[in-house]
Formats: sequence, structure tokens, C-alpha cells
Amino acid sequence: MIKLGIIARSDYSGLAYQTLALTKLLKPKKVLLIDSTPFNGREQHPDWFKNFTMTNGFATDEEVKEFIKDLDVVLTCEVPYNDNLYKICREVGVKTILQPNAELNPHILNRSLDLPDIFVLPSPWLEAETREIGIPTYVIKPPIIEPRAIQNIAKEKGKLRVLHFGGRRAAADRNGTEIVRALPKIEGIQIDIHDQGANEVQDQRELYEQGYHVILIPRRYGGLCLPMLESLSYGLPVIMPNIEPNRQELPQEWLTTAIRGPSIKTKHRIETYNADQYGIVQTLERFRDMTQEEYEAERSKAFELTEAHKEQLEQWIRTIESIVV
Repeated sequence: MIKLGIIARSDYSGLAYQTLALTKLLKPKKVLLIDSTPFNGREQHPDWFKNFTMTNGFATDEEVKEFIKDLDVVLTCEVPYNDNLYKICREVGVKTILQPNAELNPHILNRSLDLPDIFVLPSPWLEAETREIGIPTYVIKPPIIEPRAIQNIAKEKGKLRVLHFGGRRAAADRNGTEIVRALPKIEGIQIDIHDQGANEVQDQRELYEQGYHVILIPRRYGGLCLPMLESLSYGLPVIMPNIEPNRQELPQEWLTTAIRGPSIKTKHRIETYNADQYGIVQTLERFRDMTQEEYEAERSKAFELTEAHKEQLEQWIRTIESIVV
């Protein structure tokens, strides 16, 4: 049996939810839990995990060496949390997997960086560019494994309740919160903004179970969007701009026109977009004017999309086995 270790977070962040889902799915032998307090000041929730060792900030070489003892494979998401992780693992024959956030993958532009053994992308976005780096690359959709109670949502024609996730503060208003704030008032439509850190909730289910009809996330640039996946699993349609990787994940009729904006510099240069305000309003009005029956048809699309993300266990196991010889 392959002995897997996962590097995880527990700080009410996208990475925390992502690594928690992977931990529940793959049941690793060990978890190295990164205490992010020293670099972002957030509250930690180590009780989410079992069989973990917790760091104080980024992992030291010694913590990495202790963690990888008796492991065959180490999985980390977005970053290695120690610049020597891949080298340390390679020296003792432990394989490494990185699930990058595609647009923030520094290896695409800097080929001199030390590499993991494989990449596992959460969507086909930038797959060709990632493959050019020269190591095996797989696409496995992020898991959604929490059981969801199928909630009935009453939908009156002419009424619509909308939830927007502002998320954590990120470069260039990543989730498009300012775009949402600038929308005109629309008759029959109520838009609520959930801004992580300002109106924190202890359990994300509290948001999804408050009778909202649709989720609005006019993201200004791409990447793995866990609120989108979570929303779909509750049968909630998600309105997003027609950019990558959204157009590979959502029905065309849920996508709004996006206007090219200025590029920004984070780890490398990223193209930004502004969701067309008129397009957002039109899409919201279309949902507002739906009958209960028409709305239920849209919910069924969300549940069908969720099936593609559920229980990715077999694909993960095949991928992990492919690098352990």
C-alpha cells in the first residue's frame, strides 16, 4: 500500500478547503499542517485534521525530513512551503506531486526552478503550457466529498436572491467584488456580499442553506474557484465571466461577457478581465423571471456538473501509483 503524505492548511482559505477535501478523499498516512499565522495572521483550525504535525510558518528542512520518513509520495497544493522540498524528497526516493493554481504556476515562466515529479492540474486550463515544462502532467478535478442535503429552494417568478463571495483580499479585486458593488439596483433582485474576514462564518454550509437562488462571482482572472465547486454541489447555479477556466466548467448560458483589462504582476504577469455589467444584469434578470420549474432545470445542471467532481479517488490512486516504482 502506497504511503502518502499531504501538506495542508487549516485557516479558512481556499487552500485549506482544497487540502482538507484531498485529505478526506485520499486518507494519507501523515499530514504536515502549515500554521499560516506568521505570514497571514489567520486563525488556525487543526482540529479539522488527524495524524498531523504542525509547523510554525513555512516548513524547515528538518520538519520536511521528519515528515517524509516512511512515506512514498508527498502531495502539496499551489506551493511546496519549503524551497528544498523536492530536492529533500528526491534524495531519499520520495516522489512529489504539485497541484498548482495554473495561472500562478511559477514553473511556466521560470524553467530553472526545481520541479516536483508530476503536476496535477485542477482543470485543462494552461495544460499545454504546463506540459511544455517537461514533466508528466495530469488533469484531475478537485474533489467534492462532503455529503450535501438536497435542499428545496422556493423560487417565485420575479424574485431572486443572489450571493456573492468576496473572498480573501487578493490582487486586483480577484473575485470582482467592486464590480458587484457597482451594479445598479434591479427590481426584484437582492444581492448579498459575503466577504471573508469581515463577516466570517464558522461553517460554510450556513451560507449555502439560506435560500439563495444563484451565486454571482464575476472573477477578474482565472484559477481554481472552490466556492464555485461548493455552490454547484448545493445545486446553485454560478454566474461567472466567460474566461478560462470558467468556460470549461459551466454552461454557456451562465457565463457573461468579459472585457479585457490591464495585466497585473504577481508571481508573473496575469491578464485581467472586467465582467460586463450589462451582461450580469441580463443574466440575473433571466434567472429572476424564471418559474419554479424553470429554475429547477437550472439546478439540475448544477448537480450534474457536481458529479464530475465527486469521488475522484480512483483517478488519484492511478496517478499516484504511476510515479511509485
